[in-house]
Amino acid sequence: GTPPDETHRLFVDRFVTKEGRAIPVEVSARGFSIGGRGYVMAVARDITERVRWEERLRRSLREKEILLAEIHHRVKNNLQVISSLLDMQTYYIQDREVMKHFQATAGRVEAMGLLHKKLYQTSDLERVEMRDYIASLVEKILYMNRVEGREIGYSLDVENVFFNVDTALPCGLLLNEIITNSLKYAFMDRSTGDIGVILEQLGGDSYRMTVSDNGTGLPEGVDFFSNSRLGLQLVYMLTQQLRGEVSIARRGGTIYTIQFAAAGREGVRWH
Repeated sequence: GTPPDETHRLFVDRFVTKEGRAIPVEVSARGFSIGGRGYVMAVARDITERVRWEERLRRSLREKEILLAEIHHRVKNNLQVISSLLDMQTYYIQDREVMKHFQATAGRVEAMGLLHKKLYQTSDLERVEMRDYIASLVEKILYMNRVEGREIGYSLDVENVFFNVDTALPCGLLLNEIITNSLKYAFMDRSTGDIGVILEQLGGDSYRMTVSDNGTGLPEGVDFFSNSRLGLQLVYMLTQQLRGEVSIARRGGTIYTIQFAAAGREGVRWH
């Protein structure tokens, strides 16, 4: 006969015993020829225990995924309760400055809650799709800081990248602080304005996030660490958490540029 294909093949099949019981087997087959005649030698190995073990692993993994999803769901709910309590407390505060602090804290809690909501809704419970998260977060920030008679637009240019929680959360909090700061101070005497957010991958694990507004701009000589505004101090500290650096440019408004590395890898430092 024709010599068989001498390529080695490895596959999984089912073998039926004399008693009629089907068992999973791993078959290793190789073709060879002797005297011009083709032969196939196959060895079948019982893999019943391996199949059972793999099934137990899959079941255990599924249970852990369900548990992790439930944790994200509960964290989101708890953060929502905290945010609601802070919001309710503002009704009993007469001091406008104190009220602003409560509202700012509620905004930070909302940013964290939205992150856990996104993680709960996705099939990958460890990575956040940043384009969707940033879009939802910016809309929420604008809604929470809306002022009657003022129209603030926004534009997003966000690459379709995924970050784990250790990177996504500081990025979300940074956006919250910078955009909230712009809405409070950059457009105080204006009825319209625009905010832009850009997130781009520079190569490898290095990323750059740019947040800009066309408002009045920050005063020259702002020192992040010594500035009395908590928001600016948080921008500095959150950037340090990302092992990155932040710079400010004042060109027809304020431009924040933050370069950082993905969590879990060596960071990038620049000036």
